[in-house]
Amino acid sequence: MWISRRLRIDTTKVLFLALLLLVMSGCSEESDSDTEIQPSKITDITVAGYSGKAIIAVNTSTSATGYSSLGTTPKTVPGFHLHSTHKHHRLPKKDIPSSYKSQSTITTQGFSDPIETLTHVDTTHTFEAYDIPNGTGSPHLDVHATLVYGSSSSKCLIYVETGQDSLIKAIASGTTSLDTDWDSIGEAFDTQIYPRVTEKFGPYYDIDENEKVIFLFYDVDPSGKDTAFANGFLAGYFWPQDIVPVSSTYTNKKDMVYMNLLTYGTTETLQTLAHEYTHLVAYSVRRISSLNSSETDLGILDTWLNEGIAEAAAHYAFDEPIANNISAMKTGDPIRDGEVGIFHWTGSGYNYPLVYSFVQYARIQSTSGYDLFSDIIQHSSKTYTGLEALVTAENDSFSDISDIVRGFHVANIVNQASGIYGYKDERTDFSFLNLSAPDSSTTRILPGAGVNFYPTDEDADNFIPEGSGSSIHYYRINADD
Repeated sequence: MWISRRLRIDTTKVLFLALLLLVMSGCSEESDSDTEIQPSKITDITVAGYSGKAIIAVNTSTSATGYSSLGTTPKTVPGFHLHSTHKHHRLPKKDIPSSYKSQSTITTQGFSDPIETLTHVDTTHTFEAYDIPNGTGSPHLDVHATLVYGSSSSKCLIYVETGQDSLIKAIASGTTSLDTDWDSIGEAFDTQIYPRVTEKFGPYYDIDENEKVIFLFYDVDPSGKDTAFANGFLAGYFWPQDIVPVSSTYTNKKDMVYMNLLTYGTTETLQTLAHEYTHLVAYSVRRISSLNSSETDLGILDTWLNEGIAEAAAHYAFDEPIANNISAMKTGDPIRDGEVGIFHWTGSGYNYPLVYSFVQYARIQSTSGYDLFSDIIQHSSKTYTGLEALVTAENDSFSDISDIVRGFHVANIVNQASGIYGYKDERTDFSFLNLSAPDSSTTRILPGAGVNFYPTDEDADNFIPEGSGSSIHYYRINADD
């Protein structure tokens, strides 16, 4: 990322440098801040039952790129809600870098070659799969796999990379999870994930017409070169080119999902299955015209929205919050410091907890419940405007996306049992009270991010924003005395 600096160079060089920065930087910082005081950029919010004082700075921009300067920030009382010592979470990532996935228009004629159908009697098969160590050029490898779950009536077939018995035993020996059994994993998909996600989020495109989703478990990083996924690990992914004929390095021509064998026997196994299956569903509904009400190719949802919905589906499938996400929201430094934002997808594992919590907040504030997500999947917009239109139509307390983002960040501090500043009946599940103040070095935040300050009553009452970027707005939370 680039940081603005004062340079003494001639005008020609300034213009050249500006153009260079625009081209090379996806995270360029706003340059529209000034040093004047900005009294119009702080709004007072009175919350019944809230004690103390807090000030939240929110980047209300919906842009996919660009930091915004906080300007002069409030002072947090020393020792009050300082950042946690839990600075790092080994969070799962559930998508491969977008540079390896084509988002071009699909070819309506379909694949030119015949599509092979696998059934429960096909005990072995060789698949092509993404290869992290060779993630440039032709980032794929052949995976020879053995069928470990599937029947004539099952909703899925589970294949496991052949020759990994010792790795599987080593993983299983280190856990007491009941999910270290392929039958239990397959049955969980058949009886919980498939019926619940399909009914609420939509159908998948059964390209090979076997009425079964294929799950391939393999070692996605055998040489330990997981550099593309720093601060996290790849738990699984969905490869769109498997079900639509686009320009691609490879395709299996099957409705399938890829799973990291290292998730076996962990809480991530079933959550990731549900997450990735939802990607298959959402992609099918939006891109296969016969599966959506608009009867057209709706395009791919923005990454943050797509991932948020998939995380919400994993919650819905098992009717329980995703514990890793809740924990990271409470103690994750990048979230605390505004280094991840709702609308800016950095590829960090910390993006998932933030967008998961945000879309769940939007659902709770809507009247349609989980139907909100199927409505977003079917919506003509692939950006935030779909969510904005649906939520504002169902809750007149919001007029636009900025209101929803503001309500979300305030709710994370006060979490009321009713109204827009809380998670209502699910406030126990989404309890982020006493979120930490940002690190003292934090001077800018990404679009959709929010940072919290806890000043003295006097400092809070006297605080006036100064020098902040145009998309930064401050909210002063006051107790209802």
